Amino acid sequence: FTVAALLIAAGTSRRHIVLLAMIAAACIVLLTIAQPYQRARLTSFLHPCAAETKASTGYQACQGEIALGSGGLLGVGLGKSVQKIFYLPEAQTDFILAVIGEELGVLGILGVVCLYGMIAYAGLRTARRAATRYAKLLATGLTSLILCQGVMNIFVVLGLAPLTGVPLPFISYAPTNLCIMLAAVGV
Repeated sequence: FTVAALLIAAGTSRRHIVLLAMIAAACIVLLTIAQPYQRARLTSFLHPCAAETKASTGYQACQGEIALGSGGLLGVGLGKSVQKIFYLPEAQTDFILAVIGEELGVLGILGVVCLYGMIAYAGLRTARRAATRYAKLLATGLTSLILCQGVMNIFVVLGLAPLTGVPLPFISYAPTNLCIMLAAVGV
């Protein structure tokens, strides 16, 4: 998605972008169905709570949905999440948004989305004000890197995309990713 954003920002024709997207989608599908584990992850995305066991590939997604549903509009209260303690494995990593949704509710998730919106605004404003084409594409690419990871993680937690292992930038416990994101913001 970051490469697609850069191609669009660079002015690549829509026909070429669509062709590249179709080729990439075909490659992703072929790679996904080639391995049994990845195929199981993809099918568990379609029905995450079917045959829910600790060994099931949909267990974490199902528990994340339960955490989000438990939070409601305002959440159960900061630090009062039950899912992160007993049910949601490694909640501090890829499914931290589910814990935020349980503790702070829909308003907490909207707050996180607003913070990413502020990053988008600042990054794209920087790209627009950049003096050279290289600087514009660099700012656009780094901004889209942060936003694409954030959107992908949000979609995974909400059950709109299959599990990918992409952390939520600046929030998930992912030290290497945090270093890269902070370097991107620094640039």
